[in-house]
Order: sequence, then structure tokens, then C-alpha cells
Amino acid sequence: MFNVGRPDAVRASVNWRTHHIPPGDSLMAVSIGPPVCPLVHWTGDKSTPCLKAISGGELLCSCDQEPRDTRRIAYYPMLTGELERVVVILSNRVAHQLGDVPHGQVLRFTRTRVKCAPLAVAKMRDFDIGLQVTRRAESMRPQDIREYLLHLWSVDVLSRWCAARNAVQEAVANLVEATVAARDTVDVPSPAPASGAAELRARLRRARKPSG
Repeated sequence: MFNVGRPDAVRASVNWRTHHIPPGDSLMAVSIGPPVCPLVHWTGDKSTPCLKAISGGELLCSCDQEPRDTRRIAYYPMLTGELERVVVILSNRVAHQLGDVPHGQVLRFTRTRVKCAPLAVAKMRDFDIGLQVTRRAESMRPQDIREYLLHLWSVDVLSRWCAARNAVQEAVANLVEATVAARDTVDVPSPAPASGAAELRARLRRARKPSG
């Protein structure tokens, strides 16, 4: 689920900000990539990733030792009206109600003034935020925020596991690429032309005929 790229790519990929919307406030922004929806544990003031779920059981997690409040949340990469890249977090229930969000979709996130009010989200039209912003978002390639989430969580064992997993995948890819390149450079004898093969068969038939 999570891979670690080259250092220069990592530096660029963590250039995000998690945007928390306070009560009575709202945010309008444009979707610029697919959401990431991991299982997390709620600790009372923040969410931490479930290491067991993300690693497919390869890493031990605190939930192996004692029960934890486990939930799925969605991290959405967005582009604001000021052209800032931000990540907005939605509960699994709200994300499910929202449904598919295509690249370039304008969304409005709102939180009422009620204490502990959940974040509400609605799909808007392009001109609600401005065509300049939507065109800029549509011109961008889909943004991958997994590197940023590793940076945000700062769980060393998870980062090391992702780095090792990525190193293995890269080694396998390089091996496959080298094997294909080596195979393409091997000289394979070309088949004889059809006319030459026919002439060879004619000679063999003449040689088999009894003399006299």
C-alpha cells in the first residue's frame, strides 16, 4: 500500500499541509488525486495507523497487545483557491456518502458551530471556486499522498518496512528489465528464405532417385 521513493521525490511528496476545519468554518477546494483510506487507531487526540493492516500482517501493532478503537478514515488531496496543496480528512461514513470523486471535482467542506460536529462535504460546480483553479487542477497529474502520510505519522518501523519493501520491488524490476535486455541482444539465426528451402528440398529428392 505504501512505498518510499527516491530522496528528491520524497522531499517533493511531503510538501503538503493537513487542513483542519474548525467549527463554524468551511473550505472550498478541488480534488487532485485519489483518497487514501487506511485503518487507524484513535488515541483520543489523533489517529495512528494500524501497522498490522497496512503491512498485511508483517508488522506487529499495538492492537495485537490490547483492543484499540479502530476505524477507517479517508485522506483527500485537494487544491485550494489559493493554489495550496492540502489534505482534508473525512470519516469513513462521510466518504462513503460522498462516493467517487473524479479528478478536478470541486468540493465544499463545512463544519457547523455545534460542539464535536462532524465535517460535511458537498460537490460544487467549477465556477464556484473559479475556472482558473479548476483548470490548474485538471492540468496536474493525480497526486499521490502516501509519502506525505508516512511523514505525517512518523512511525519509524513503518517507514523502514516501506523502504525495505520498495527496495525489493525495485531490485526485482531491475532484474526483469536486465533479463529482457539481455534476451533482446541474443543473436537468433534467421529462418532460410522460402525459395532457398524449396531448392534444398528439390536437391534432396533428386539425390534419393536411383541412378540409371
